[in-house]
Order: sequence, then C-alpha cells, then structure tokens
Amino acid sequence: MTAPSARKRPAAIERGLDVLAATQDPGGSWKGDYGGPLFLVPVYVAGLELLGRPPDAETRDGFIRYLRGHQNADGGWGLDVESHSHVFTSVLVYVTLRLLGIPAEDSQLQRARSWFLPRGGPA
Repeated sequence: MTAPSARKRPAAIERGLDVLAATQDPGGSWKGDYGGPLFLVPVYVAGLELLGRPPDAETRDGFIRYLRGHQNADGGWGLDVESHSHVFTSVLVYVTLRLLGIPAEDSQLQRARSWFLPRGGPA
C-alpha cells in the first residue's frame, strides 16, 4: 500500500480540523455519547459535589435520564450499559442519583437497594 503523497496529507488534515472546529461546543468540548462504563458519570458527579459545583439543571436531568435508562431489570446496574448487574456500579449509581436529588423513596432506588443490599451493599 502506498502512503498518501505529502501534498494530499495537509488537505486531509485541514478537512479534519475543519470538522473538529465546526462541531466543537462553545465551552471547548465535543459532545457525544460515551455509552460505555457506567461508573464514569458517578465519578464525575462526585467530583462536582466535592468541588461544590453542582451541574446545571439540563446536565443534571441528562445524567438522571441516562442512569435511569440503563438500570437492569433486576434493579442493579452493570459495569457498562450491556453488562449484568454489579454491586460496585449499582451502589455508585444509587449514590449518584441521591446526590442529584432523587429521593430514597423513588421506586427505582428502592429496587436498586433490594438488589444490592442482600449482596453485601456498599461495604
């Protein structure tokens, strides 16, 4: 396979940079779904909590919607969006939803506790 000529590379790089510039958020980031590990949002929310910088309402609601949408039928959450439930992730997501203002009486949180407490819970 022949490498692209040096003349073609700069144009391709420029096109790539144009795409990045056109899709960059005004805040400097690129938005997109990172639908993988379910422990990333909890760690991010915990960091915000420790810094005393709660997420804005739209971001908060998005976090809640995302986490609620990936609860497994058994009440827990997996290490990723397609995984079976794990105590580690279930407890992290539970605490995160509480930090985001969801009351302990919420039916999804009750289901979560019913799943993770008999399996050792946070301890």
